[in-house]
Amino acid sequence: MNTHGHAEVAEDAGLPLLRKFFGGQTMKSLKAMKLGNWLTDVSQTIDPVAYQGAGNASKKKADAVAAEVHKATAALLENLTSAVIGRLPAIVQGSAIQELEKLGDLIETPIEDLKSRIHSGIDVLLGSGGKNERTSDLGLFFRSIFLVVGYFKFVHPEKAGGNSRMDFKSFLAVFGNIGDAPGAQNNQPTPDQAGSFTQYYPHEHLDRPERLKPPGKPGEPPIYEPGPQLDGVECHGPVGIRLGPRSPRSRQAEPRPDLYYFLRDDIEMTAGLLAEVDQELRSAIDSKTWSSLWEAMTNGDKPNEATAKLLRSLERSPAWHRTLAKLGHAVHQVEDFFAHSDWIEIATQLRGPEYLNKALAPKPTKSIPPPVARELLERSYTTFSRRLKRHLTKAKPNWKDHPRETWIVTGSFDFRDTLISLAHLTEELWGDHVPDPWESLTQSAQDAKEALRKSSEILDQVRGWLQDSFDLLTNPKRAMADLDNSVAQAWKFKIGKAVASIHGGDLSKTAVEIVLQSPLLRRAPPAIQAAAESALVLGSKARSSLSLYEAIKTLTKFLTGPVHWLLEEQPLNLPDFFLHWSREVIYDYIGMNRIGCHSLLAKDHGGEPLYLPNKACATGVHYYVVHTLLQPWADGKKPAIDWLALLEFFLQNPAAALGLTFEEKQVDISVSVIHEVRPSEQLDHAKPRYSLTKQYRPTAIDPAKFNWRTIADANFLTGGLPEAEAQRIINLTLKTTKKGVPVTPPNYAFKPGVKIVIPDQKLRVVVPVMKKNGAEPWFVTVMDNGWKVFKGEDAAGQPKRQPLDPYRPVRITKDETELLITTARTKRLKARQTYRPPSSQ
Repeated sequence: MNTHGHAEVAEDAGLPLLRKFFGGQTMKSLKAMKLGNWLTDVSQTIDPVAYQGAGNASKKKADAVAAEVHKATAALLENLTSAVIGRLPAIVQGSAIQELEKLGDLIETPIEDLKSRIHSGIDVLLGSGGKNERTSDLGLFFRSIFLVVGYFKFVHPEKAGGNSRMDFKSFLAVFGNIGDAPGAQNNQPTPDQAGSFTQYYPHEHLDRPERLKPPGKPGEPPIYEPGPQLDGVECHGPVGIRLGPRSPRSRQAEPRPDLYYFLRDDIEMTAGLLAEVDQELRSAIDSKTWSSLWEAMTNGDKPNEATAKLLRSLERSPAWHRTLAKLGHAVHQVEDFFAHSDWIEIATQLRGPEYLNKALAPKPTKSIPPPVARELLERSYTTFSRRLKRHLTKAKPNWKDHPRETWIVTGSFDFRDTLISLAHLTEELWGDHVPDPWESLTQSAQDAKEALRKSSEILDQVRGWLQDSFDLLTNPKRAMADLDNSVAQAWKFKIGKAVASIHGGDLSKTAVEIVLQSPLLRRAPPAIQAAAESALVLGSKARSSLSLYEAIKTLTKFLTGPVHWLLEEQPLNLPDFFLHWSREVIYDYIGMNRIGCHSLLAKDHGGEPLYLPNKACATGVHYYVVHTLLQPWADGKKPAIDWLALLEFFLQNPAAALGLTFEEKQVDISVSVIHEVRPSEQLDHAKPRYSLTKQYRPTAIDPAKFNWRTIADANFLTGGLPEAEAQRIINLTLKTTKKGVPVTPPNYAFKPGVKIVIPDQKLRVVVPVMKKNGAEPWFVTVMDNGWKVFKGEDAAGQPKRQPLDPYRPVRITKDETELLITTARTKRLKARQTYRPPSSQ
């Protein structure tokens, strides 16, 4: 989930429990739980491995990640030209051919400049990363700007003259000092402060870690843990390592299918964090007081005066805040397990075809015509099916040929995934609204949208101030002409028309003056003012043709709204479903649908297929963890929870759940594939080897209905047009975009090498479907009724049943707890060290 999704989970499930337990809304320190969760999310903007790896590789080989993005950009812009031209007649009635040709010229004229700006943005991003996160401009920029945003998000009074929402010293203790930042090299020590602002580490998001020194020849694809993934050879962990649960109290048999080995490691680290939180909370509050708090919560009472006094003292304790932040950090990882893995896909598959159809189908709205709704369903099926294909070290040309994945695995994270994550995190930086490809089209997006972007007024103000300030420093002339830019207008009033004084003057001095003239920043502590100044200077400093701020804005705008960005000079009233298509195209081109990658598997932004059942399960387990954490000791003793056994119960492979039996069923679903055109191939041709229709008809979901229009409508958006009009649009598009070659006049055929979508292709999968033989697994109840079944409520919050209690926590000794904590901490430090680039790079 993105920052909004994680915040919703905490506000819905864990925080109400904590507030109720500690006596209502009075404990400001409880916000530290959300702070730790939030910092875990935004730390992924700093990924030295992704930035440095892409930068180094692009200099060594033409097909490196950065080079692939460059090539994809050029290909996409050409494809968007085609799509815009092809779509116009259906949405702009009576549009003349001359107008279409004019539009083609308008788009083609600036295209080289657009390519150059995108390439420059990528180069600036890579060039700012440096070899050391501690001193790189990129790392310092993100650290500074998130310190400012975090302060206004969690600490600054909501209204002038009001009280702080969190103790500022404790906030800084959680965030971490700049000098404590972990370096990107292995020769630099790292403080173990879970929940602070650090950098991206795969184990903190349960992502698939990359081996930085893969065996084999230079230029081969990177190898992800647990090792080389070969067709026909199962590899879920290092040779000789026993798979299955780690806790002695979990089921000892090696379940098959299970979880990949690295996930077992990650879960063990998360369990160790929960054990630390458990231990630290109960060290701060004695057993008797804890029991009285539990009893008061159960009876709806407030804590007595002695207990309230103790709680007030904790409000000023940085250690208490760090413990709560560590809890947020730990539950973030639990939530990411569901959002970043194929767990919900496997669980959905077990429910059978009927549930799958219901879960994936978008509800048509006025903005989604029936043919497009059908296309969206096919895309949902395609995404779902890709997620359940096994990653291979050397991908097959056709993704359908990859073997089926039955084990729980999460996605690998590289520079391409970093770009998309960075684009979405600009919402946290300066408040850009960043749409995801599924937004406003699927019912899940509609259901999640209302609560998605609830931010405070003060936070909106500081984000607006940041954007206005950066705009003024990077392009003062344009900013001063923008009457909505309050920072520029204030500056114009102060210095008149002396725009040159901004560009030609001391950037640092100008930044200080901008900070000090802001009423918001004048009331902020000096440390926050200094961070704001640092962010403005680092983000606005010119690097070649772009600043870091401009590079991020350019890439974000292009990645998330390419048609809007491309056609700024020629605005068009394009329908929502067309904009959806264009955003999804960029994801395809940059490789976000690669089998096994993070961007394919992640369900983070509210609209992706299966987002809602995934979030319901994540929220339910989050609630159960916090509820278990708050329970008093039995009989006054101090045994701790076996957090590893608890997590291993909830995070086990759904296909290995206790008491389930299955029957295998064959299911045919409709998906799309990408075809690269070979010489002489056309939509249809008398000779089968040149006819795309005849080649793909045998593998279509319904061969009788598959024809050349099926392919044409998917690529030229000509659905519903008369045949003659469709042919004219296709020929015009191929001619205008130079993607076609003339054949029998006036017809054009595809140029060799052009990639096109082939829809309606049949994918036959064999799935194990659960037999109903007794009590249903917890996840089935949650998927059908929502996470509130853990509270005994229905989805609307009304009492309905006994609270769902699928697992009874196991108590363990103090020595066993210490062993769990020590083991987890050792693995955590090793995982950090392993992920950082070697010192020689």
